[in-house]
Amino acid sequence: MTYREHVFVCLNERAVDDPKGCCMGRGAKALFDQLRADTRGRPDIRINKSGCLNRCAEGPVMVRYPKGEWFTCATAEDCTKLAADIIADG
Repeated sequence: MTYREHVFVCLNERAVDDPKGCCMGRGAKALFDQLRADTRGRPDIRINKSGCLNRCAEGPVMVRYPKGEWFTCATAEDCTKLAADIIADG
């Protein structure tokens, strides 16, 4: 299957005392789940787990391809808006 859109969501996890922090520590798993729910039923859109995207201070971080757009989604509402934008672009 060929996907029109891929969104990679950083689910990297570091030790609590790591100065870089991590996306998982900022709630990335719940946001990943929200984004998947918001795009459910869209076989042309794929939401993927990702390791570290090396933008730890900006987390939770996501990147959308083929556009190469980077996002920080901090709330479920942010993810719902991102999903709506992805769907509208189709």
